Amino acid sequence: MDIETINSVNDKRLEQFRYVVRRGENDDTRFVVEGWEPVQRLVRWAREHERYQVDCVLCEQGWEDRCRDILQGLSHVNLYTASQEVFEGMMGYRFSRGCMAYGSVVRPYDFDDLGEKEFLLVCEHVENEENLGVMIRTAKAMGVGGVLLGGKGVSAYARRVIRVSMGNVFGLPVVRSTNFLKDIKRIKQKGHVVLGADVSGRAIDVARFEGRVNQKGIVLVMGNEPNGLSDEVRGLCDEMVIVPIDENADSLNVGVAAGILMYELRDKK
Repeated sequence: MDIETINSVNDKRLEQFRYVVRRGENDDTRFVVEGWEPVQRLVRWAREHERYQVDCVLCEQGWEDRCRDILQGLSHVNLYTASQEVFEGMMGYRFSRGCMAYGSVVRPYDFDDLGEKEFLLVCEHVENEENLGVMIRTAKAMGVGGVLLGGKGVSAYARRVIRVSMGNVFGLPVVRSTNFLKDIKRIKQKGHVVLGADVSGRAIDVARFEGRVNQKGIVLVMGNEPNGLSDEVRGLCDEMVIVPIDENADSLNVGVAAGILMYELRDKK
């Protein structure tokens, strides 16, 4: 594999690495991945699932051999190298993560890909990229089978979501719902228990939830931090659950709360 050297921050080949999903956009087709570990995950899952295409990789000087090794057999990928000065001029800060990649989603997941997964995470209108990234990374670690996104929340392929998730967004089905309420109903019809994260008086301590007879799985539904779940989504939940906290604290970050809830529920599915 040939390696091309980029010597100027004004080189047009850098434009794709500057790509950013703007706030309010839901571009689930293109992405930029930053860092050695996330890029490795992208390349591995691109090979295994053929849902993603790696178009090009830009590496720091000294990382050429490592990047060339993981890209073996991917003849369509352009591999570039640049100095730290070029990286810093492009990024606006000192970049020390080794490499970055630009790619695209060639075969998006859809609702049917959630299939008969026993444990699902559903996110309604999550607007904060770091929160979504944390939840996706934790979902992968807790054995969640897929993630359903609803509302006008951020794209799962925003570069900060990918960075915070450490590239785990590529390792499990993440589906952008086109009819959120209908999709939750369809999951319920499969026999899943739908649990909403809520701080209202009707919520029970998640540790007290023991599952239901003949349940086919569990769906955990998280809202966004300012507003929580909508009334429509609350109405579809079988039970509301909560993480008890100290009386002197008023709340948990939604990403942290989701992690605790997933941990508590993973063996009850």
